[in-house]
Amino acid sequence: MSTEAENVASVMATVAGRHFGGPATIEHLVRESGGASRQTWSFDAVVNGERHGLILRRDPPTLSLAVGGPAAANSAGGSPPSERSTSLDRATEFRVLRAAFRAGVRAPEVLFELSPADGLGEAYVMRRIGGTAIARELTISSETVRTHVRNAMRKLAAKTRVHAVTLALKRHEISLH
Repeated sequence: MSTEAENVASVMATVAGRHFGGPATIEHLVRESGGASRQTWSFDAVVNGERHGLILRRDPPTLSLAVGGPAAANSAGGSPPSERSTSLDRATEFRVLRAAFRAGVRAPEVLFELSPADGLGEAYVMRRIGGTAIARELTISSETVRTHVRNAMRKLAAKTRVHAVTLALKRHEISLH
C-alpha cells in the first residue's frame, strides 16, 4: 500500500470509528478514477462486525491550499472569490448531495464531513451505492439523457449539473422535505 493510501486508511479508521461508534478496520481501499482535481476512494469500514461500503471524496492535499482553500486567496497570488472556478467545494457538495438524497433523488447518502483536524483536507464520506448509471443499459438513449440535462441546465442558467441542483434548491424548485 502506498504512503498516501496508508494515510487515508489510518485517518478513515479513526473517523469511521468515531462516526459508527466503535473501533474500525478499513478494508479494500482503492483509489477510483476521479480526475486530477478530486480524489475518490472506495473502501469498506468494518465496525463491530458490520461492514459499511463507503466512498471518500476529497480534494488532493495541494489543491485545497493552492486553488480553493481558505488560505489560497490570501497567499501566493490566490484568486479572489469572483475569479475562482465555478466547481463546488467539498462542504457545499456535501450539503447538495444530502439535500438531494433527502428529497428522494437517487443519490448516495452522505454520512459525515471530515474536519481539518482529521488531516485529509476538505473531504466527506458517503455510502457506496451499486446499480447502473449507464444510459444504454437502462434502455434510455444517451442523447435523451443529455437533452434533458441540457434543457434543465439552460432553464436554470447553470454551468454544471451540481450547479443546477444548487440553483434549484435556492429557488425552492426542489426542497429538502
